Amino acid sequence: MKVLYLIIDGTATAPKELIELHALEHEVETVDLTESHVSYESVLKKIFDADKVVSW
Repeated sequence: MKVLYLIIDGTATAPKELIELHALEHEVETVDLTESHVSYESVLKKIFDADKVVSW
């Protein structure tokens, strides 16, 4: 399963731990939306390509 994590709060530590656990069994990708160089076109494509999307 492809899981996409959208990080909107870069200070939280819980998402990092959960992402590491999910990565053991699933294909995981993260996008940090707090970074200034994020291409929203590529984020939208990743959302549609993923089986599951989680935002933190």
